[in-house]
Amino acid sequence: MKLDDYLDSFQQVLDHPRHRAAEETLVELIRQLRACTDVDEGYEFQQALLAQVLAVEEDHHAFNRAVKRMANGKSPQVGAPEPQSGLDSSLLSTWQLELDICERVARQLRCVGDALAWRVFGFERQYITALARNQSPGMMAGKLGLAAERARVEQARREYGQFALMHGPDELPADRRHHRVHGRGTSADRGQDQRHPFPAGAGERTARPRLPAGPA
Repeated sequence: MKLDDYLDSFQQVLDHPRHRAAEETLVELIRQLRACTDVDEGYEFQQALLAQVLAVEEDHHAFNRAVKRMANGKSPQVGAPEPQSGLDSSLLSTWQLELDICERVARQLRCVGDALAWRVFGFERQYITALARNQSPGMMAGKLGLAAERARVEQARREYGQFALMHGPDELPADRRHHRVHGRGTSADRGQDQRHPFPAGAGERTARPRLPAGPA
């Protein structure tokens, strides 16, 4: 690819309506995260973030299907979302751009989810390191375990006064599914980690988290 072609493509990304809208959404989400002070506010924030993620991922799935069909000489499937770029919708490159934008925005939103995890665990790196050892569950939209995980998050808040952090649902049949959530809150039930998930001033902390001790 020539440099001019690369710059043109990069500018298309920056000018894309979905990408521009995401810039404003991310700023607002970060503001909301910093303002969270208790379990209920954390729960509402996580649900709002999840709604944004699922909307983008569902469009990603649809554009991915359309790109595959067009690569095989077919038309996009019925009900496929319309490209927002204003480019020629008869071109495969137009649909590929939409797919790339969805992937980019979804990744940016997941970074806000990462920030939520750091906040919940008090910026303690050992928790993040332990959870990061698991294989990424990938995109959440369309996963069989999503409804079960969302129900567990709601149950943790309603019955135990805990904030349950979603890790991402497994793609498993219902009889083999397990809940990938970690609860923190005010209840002393079930021996969960009871430190407050949104300690005062946690959203304003700027110091880098401590590194885990190395091997002796």
